Amino acid sequence: MHVSSGIRSSFRAPPTLSRRAALAAGGGALVSVAQLALGVSACSEANTGGKRVELVTTVDADTLSFVNAYDLKVELELALLSIGPLRYVEGAPVALREPARRRARWIEALSSVRTAHAHPGHYEEGQTLGEMLRPTTVDLAAGPTDLGSSPGVSGVARSALFCFQSPPAGELAASLGDDVVLIEGTATSLASGDSLRFRARASVEQVLDAEGQPFVAGCELDDGNIQENGSVRLLVFPSVWLDQTDFSELSTNDDEPIELDPATTPHKAFVRGLKKAAAYGFTYEAGSSSRS
Repeated sequence: MHVSSGIRSSFRAPPTLSRRAALAAGGGALVSVAQLALGVSACSEANTGGKRVELVTTVDADTLSFVNAYDLKVELELALLSIGPLRYVEGAPVALREPARRRARWIEALSSVRTAHAHPGHYEEGQTLGEMLRPTTVDLAAGPTDLGSSPGVSGVARSALFCFQSPPAGELAASLGDDVVLIEGTATSLASGDSLRFRARASVEQVLDAEGQPFVAGCELDDGNIQENGSVRLLVFPSVWLDQTDFSELSTNDDEPIELDPATTPHKAFVRGLKKAAAYGFTYEAGSSSRS
């Protein structure tokens, strides 16, 4: 199962299939980058009334040191993530990370007539206003990474779609092999002080969504009133990935990292975290965009 790479977006390109239509036509095969990059091409100035803009995308980790739900302090030393195409869309996010903002947005949503609010829990992407199409592999432990510049159109983007890339691409791809995520770190019990080193990895098959695709849809996008060239920051939350992982179930192995077994509860909790929209936050900031 692979997400193909190397397809570039153009405002003059014809619209491609929606995700659901592509699945119906393709018999369940993974949607290609060409199919994923339908939004900006379809949402030209003629269709949306928006103007063309350039958007630079960067990715970073929120924090690599945190305490999870089991009172375990987790510190990551390595966090490899294979990133595929990203899309910035009009639809409302499926969940918000901060309760205060959730209440404020819910009040706003009550006065909205968008289809996305017609059925609780149902996510509608709406039109795509921007995208990042260059697949790559990043180490979140290495700091911010520039993912390049892509075209977009003006409008209000309220959510984003994250995609795991398989096979991995970029200079760090070889370190992932056939996986899309690889992390290493230490988990320390706040109660006992006991600690262990661990390693966890996930394949693309393990992170597929309900439609059998490597997407995380409905991620929150803050300040998405796109009216000019600017930047989109993807902030990854490893704390969400590992919040429900109970490392105390694992046996210590001196200083050698313990590999999480896919058949065990800790690994399954890790995979569930990878698939949560709250693990990927996006923010738009207006400003000159000159990268290519």
